[in-house]
Amino acid sequence: MAVVAAAALCAPGLAQAKWLKAESPRFIVYGESSERSLREYAEKLEIFDSVLRYKHGMDLSGAPPRKLEIYLVADNEGLREVEPALGSGIAGFYSPGMGDIFAMAIRDREPDFVVLHEYAHHFMLQYFPYGYPAWLVEGYAEYFAQTVINGDKVEVGRPNNVRSYSLLNAHWLPFKDLLTKRTSDLKTGEMDSFYAQSWALTHYLMSDPARNKQLDAYMKAVGAGGDPAKTMEAVTGQDLDALQKAVRRYAGGRLAFASLTRKGFAPPQIKVEALPSSADDLLLAYLRMRSGMSKDEGEVFVKTYVRPRAAKHPGDRLAELALAYGEVWFADRAAGEAVLKRMIAADPKDADALRILGVSRVIEAGEDGGDVRDEMQEGGKLLARAHAARPGDYRTLYYYAISRQIEPDYPSDNTLNALSAAFDLAPQVPEVRIMFARALMLEKEWEEARVVLMPLANSPHGGGAAEAARKTLEQVDGEIARVKGKAAP
Repeated sequence: MAVVAAAALCAPGLAQAKWLKAESPRFIVYGESSERSLREYAEKLEIFDSVLRYKHGMDLSGAPPRKLEIYLVADNEGLREVEPALGSGIAGFYSPGMGDIFAMAIRDREPDFVVLHEYAHHFMLQYFPYGYPAWLVEGYAEYFAQTVINGDKVEVGRPNNVRSYSLLNAHWLPFKDLLTKRTSDLKTGEMDSFYAQSWALTHYLMSDPARNKQLDAYMKAVGAGGDPAKTMEAVTGQDLDALQKAVRRYAGGRLAFASLTRKGFAPPQIKVEALPSSADDLLLAYLRMRSGMSKDEGEVFVKTYVRPRAAKHPGDRLAELALAYGEVWFADRAAGEAVLKRMIAADPKDADALRILGVSRVIEAGEDGGDVRDEMQEGGKLLARAHAARPGDYRTLYYYAISRQIEPDYPSDNTLNALSAAFDLAPQVPEVRIMFARALMLEKEWEEARVVLMPLANSPHGGGAAEAARKTLEQVDGEIARVKGKAAP
């Protein structure tokens, strides 16, 4: 076994390559690192996913509908190649958007707090897509982010020294505020207390089997629309003042954590391969464009950065995709489409080229003087081909649904099915969630639309998308009340 591993480390291409790709059942990890460190990182992520499944009584061999991509870079400057506005102290981030869903972190570390925290959010939205209150969303992520995987030991729910310090030194929020407020409702200076108390309450509930059952009951009841504060009193049998005192006592003592063994989880199959030299020039540039840029910023970036670097790699697939994407979205649409057409001529089942060309036709329909309906239909056909070539891409399904908005019966059953599939694949993406909810509203499926909107409306980090979800939710709640009023005797 050791001989095989040594041979693999010295394999041609892997030893010299700057960027490697490790693919496991649930993750795709890209790194400027050694094969060994990349493999170990991917393996620990797999174990962390298995820990989450184990704690929820899920099938340990289960896999998500879409693997999460994680990019490991040398330092903060590497992170800022994709997100230039990041502060110098940031060690990683998570980005769910219409360009892609991915995380970035600094390499040569254990899967750190940021990645584990954000993956816990990602996991919760994938498998428990309910309108949980903000304290539970953040407390859940804070609790599991303290998982430590070291040798054969897997320790879950270790103490968080930063949050413990806040609990000792910061003013405690009343538990009614903690349980019911969104982070946008908090005053300046209350955020540290909110995160610390959310972590402490989650730790208190998860650390004891009986209390863990109470948390399960709470999640089910609140997920079904129960009041966050009243439900907590009901499941714990304590009023909120008594519960707050109990949590303060618990947090001030010696915190328990779960110790598992790595041997309890099947070792994942991980394949590592070298990326072409074009990745050195364009992997992060392509990611930066997909993560979102303004039109002006993107045009300058394509002209000064992407074009000259793509020219160094003629015929290279990554170079062609990055160039075509940049041209279509930011610079010269016709030039980008020409690249995509060449790729499709060479491979009629190139799902990425078909998708990007289809999206180009949809988003630019009518802007060049062409017929909007014709270009929408053409884009829809290209996206249908992309879906046939590679099912399971939420972006393909989302833009296909947009192409159908010209139809008089929008949303048809077929379009609703496409949006539902996109939502199942990527419930983390705000645009997908809002578009699906609005399509349901057109069908007067008010209750289902409410379920779709609630997690985003309650999201502590939802920003403008969360505000849009809350405004849409007001419309939905108004219609639900109107329908119930009509039905009342």
